[in-house]
Amino acid sequence: MARSTARTTGARNAMTRVASVFCTLLLSGCGFVHDEKLVARYQLVAVDANNEMSLCWHLDNGNCVGDGLGGPTLFAAGYNDKFVVEAVHPESNRSRTVYYYILRDQK
Repeated sequence: MARSTARTTGARNAMTRVASVFCTLLLSGCGFVHDEKLVARYQLVAVDANNEMSLCWHLDNGNCVGDGLGGPTLFAAGYNDKFVVEAVHPESNRSRTVYYYILRDQK
């Protein structure tokens, strides 16, 4: 009798672990940790952590696309009438800063 109780408890523990892992995976893919409209269709996004920030272009269907310029170490961005500017720490080296200037669409 003790053996069947041990098997039942072991099976229950295994199912609990599987359910916990499944729920964690399901919830981990929801949204961004940072999603901010910068200007026009430009958006600052970080999927998993703020230190993975990048710039993307917001599409009409709600998706956001980008070529990875500036990311994943973009830490500041700004704009004026002609440019969007990104400040990036290349290779996560905080002693260096690189700036990217992106010509804005004038439409």
